[in-house]
Amino acid sequence: AVAEVGGNRGAAAILRDSILGRGPAPKRPRVAGPIEGLPSVTFLGTGCAEPSKYRGSTGILVEWAHGSVLLDCGEGAWGQMVRLFGEEGARKRASRLACVWVSHKHADHLLGLASLLRNRPVEAPRVLLVGPHVANRYLRSLGAALGTRGGGYLFKHHTHLARDARTFSDFFRGTGLESLTSVPVVHCKDAWACVLRHRDGWKVSFSGDTRPCDEFVVASRGSDLLIHEATFESKYSAHAHKKRHCTISEALRVSDEVGAGLTVLTHFSQRYPRVPDELHEAVTGSPGGLEARRVCVAFDGMKVEGNRLGEYTEMARRVSEALREAEAEGNKE
Repeated sequence: AVAEVGGNRGAAAILRDSILGRGPAPKRPRVAGPIEGLPSVTFLGTGCAEPSKYRGSTGILVEWAHGSVLLDCGEGAWGQMVRLFGEEGARKRASRLACVWVSHKHADHLLGLASLLRNRPVEAPRVLLVGPHVANRYLRSLGAALGTRGGGYLFKHHTHLARDARTFSDFFRGTGLESLTSVPVVHCKDAWACVLRHRDGWKVSFSGDTRPCDEFVVASRGSDLLIHEATFESKYSAHAHKKRHCTISEALRVSDEVGAGLTVLTHFSQRYPRVPDELHEAVTGSPGGLEARRVCVAFDGMKVEGNRLGEYTEMARRVSEALREAEAEGNKE
């Protein structure tokens, strides 16, 4: 089942229409121009498992005019916010968070919760924490050592929030967010993807960690921005099956099926400290490559803004080339 709150235009309606034979939602055309009203999305961490020099644990900050949500909060998320925004800017952003949404129980997606909550300003209102039960047990196990400041947090499991429209209204009142939909995916037990819909018409979807998942494809179809994991190169397909992650080629197929305005690939294995060879070849300009498909590669500290979508595939190419040059120089030394 899909866990949805806040509106009647979410994934549940799409699934119902599909079952009744009304067909899937039409794909959004991949136009090169800006998409007005989209939030800004900052990638705090784009790696997986253990952090590396270039890629930290997962964290994605989604901000818009009247609200913000943090999707996953891996180890080092707070430190990355301080590096990107300065300490004062980081505290302001932590204070205005309506929700921290955690996809699943693995440490690289939730170990940063304690630091984030401890560093929120005293006057900060209570924040909504949506996630697996393990996330709540982890924070409760810290006891007084957590030292939560401000209004603390209210925990809701993904399925509980789906049945609690009042809580959704309390935390998202005035933000314009119509729905936050958690979609079960194929990874570990109690693993979820997320779809955000705003009254201004934008839609942002995040896969969390997963194998290719039909339910998530349906729920995220027509997204303005799709953020999808691409943990392994395609030659490691067997390993991806074993670990319940996606290969790059699988993530690209999902992107084609969803028809997003822009797809950002993230959550790369630490065997790729910079850019996987498969993606480097795709981003450096081959015909029919990522630029033609409206797909780009995430890097730590990267910020995606709706009025600059056309710039990101070119930016990804330049960063990929720069990292390759740095790697070559390092090998000479």
